[in-house]
Amino acid sequence: MLTRRTALSALVALPVVATLARALPAQARSALGVVVEPTPAPDRIALNPTSTPSSSVSITWRTNDATTGGLVEYVAGDGTVRTAPVATSTRVNLMGGPPAARHHTATLEDLAPGTAYDYRVGSAESGWSSWHSLTTASTIASPGWSFLYFGDAQIGLDTVWPVNVQRALAAYPDAALSLHAGDLINNADNDEEWAHWFAGSGALAHGKLVIASPGNHEYSGDQLLQQYKGHFEMPGNGPTFHREDVWFCDYQGVRFISLNANAPLGGPDQAIWMRRALRENPGRWSVVTFHQPMFSATPDRDNPLTRATWLPVFEEEGVDLVLQGHDHTYARGHLAENSLADGSEEHAHQGPTYVVSNGGGKYYDLAPAEENNWTENGAVRVLGHEGLTCYQGIQVYDDRLVYRSHVGALRDEVNIDGFAVDDLVDAFTVIASPDGKVVRDGVHLGPWAEPEPDPEPDPERLTPTLRISQHRRRLAVRVTSPGAKPSGRISVWHRGERLRSRKLTGARAEVRIPKKLRGEKVTVRYGGDEMTAPARVRVRLGPRR
Repeated sequence: MLTRRTALSALVALPVVATLARALPAQARSALGVVVEPTPAPDRIALNPTSTPSSSVSITWRTNDATTGGLVEYVAGDGTVRTAPVATSTRVNLMGGPPAARHHTATLEDLAPGTAYDYRVGSAESGWSSWHSLTTASTIASPGWSFLYFGDAQIGLDTVWPVNVQRALAAYPDAALSLHAGDLINNADNDEEWAHWFAGSGALAHGKLVIASPGNHEYSGDQLLQQYKGHFEMPGNGPTFHREDVWFCDYQGVRFISLNANAPLGGPDQAIWMRRALRENPGRWSVVTFHQPMFSATPDRDNPLTRATWLPVFEEEGVDLVLQGHDHTYARGHLAENSLADGSEEHAHQGPTYVVSNGGGKYYDLAPAEENNWTENGAVRVLGHEGLTCYQGIQVYDDRLVYRSHVGALRDEVNIDGFAVDDLVDAFTVIASPDGKVVRDGVHLGPWAEPEPDPEPDPERLTPTLRISQHRRRLAVRVTSPGAKPSGRISVWHRGERLRSRKLTGARAEVRIPKKLRGEKVTVRYGGDEMTAPARVRVRLGPRR
């Protein structure tokens, strides 16, 4: 039986991100001051992708029911102020739900590629939002750009979610867009949850494109998806009967496809439409996202209909990443038959990589490694973790995708796998060559990555010595320096990526190493303090047993 645990321990208290209109009545706010009831002033602003993100963008926002119009004022670097009127204004009024509201959409067109614009929404009569900024997609090949991926926000929208978003934005401040694999909220007819999702998202929604797929909870209390369709405006290029909840958009070499996994009979119409969309992809990369996963990470869950209908399309049409949610754990894997036959590198494979992640404060148990929904259906679960809230950053280059997953929050004060906040959970690279694409564990940055320089000598501080010992998966680090007691932080790095970080206690620290790195070389770094200079040492971990 599925065990659901939603403890929210070990969270760092950070302020909820929120931009509030001034002088709103008290009854319009939640207990945390977030606007819930609609007013004439605009709120819940989101940037939405169009079919041409280098020259256009759709902007959505909400007001009260009586405010039926509005516009967008926007200005580029030349200082010329332009306007775009509301194109559609949709009334959302759920029976027995929150007060009726208007959701407005305006599309900015004929924009310059790769250009920053400032904008605000509203009107002189109803009030204006704050000024925000957006940047259009570039049409010129760049050395790399990034996007963020989140699993279910759903629970902890006023606690865990804003913390996770802030950490993601701190790690990837230049991310162009964010991808959300469903269940943004728990109850779609609970307007306070939507208010907290937007407040916690902050610049993630009003400063970067939002790619959001509907999960099962977007239907909770809202079987027609009125809230989802009102808050977001998607390209509208999906199959018949799914124009607003199934769609694709192209962004700088990547075709993003969003599906609705709540579809009956496994969504065969979506499979037919998706196959054509993949074959007509003008770029090198394809990323598909939806809610209920191909291979479940938690016990007693299975989605056989969508797996039977969609999996052949993913495999036959060469999808690169399949990014999902729903199971409130972290897992990554691929079909067993796609493993490289020569066995030259563990977990290296061809074909799609399937990922399940969790973005909020709801946690489920992980199915055992030896028997789970992956292994029962011809797949390899490369790794799996429970009790983690994660954010993912994916860097896009012409010849590779570099994927990283990080800890945003923890269920338990002491994580079962030894993770701490901001630790690296997972990393892999999809590498394209004339011979095809190969997925390899770790970060492989390519020829443009410069070697890391040694720490600069610091005559004002003492040079410490790092002494390393290993016992099974634990690395013990002792930092010594005559005349000083080192007190900085120790971090462990592998292939240019930080895996763990710990503060010295009594000049010592102990770090738990992922099992898959046994036998690999890692770099142990000491960050220094007022008396002692930074230092590092390269060590090979003990072999696997």
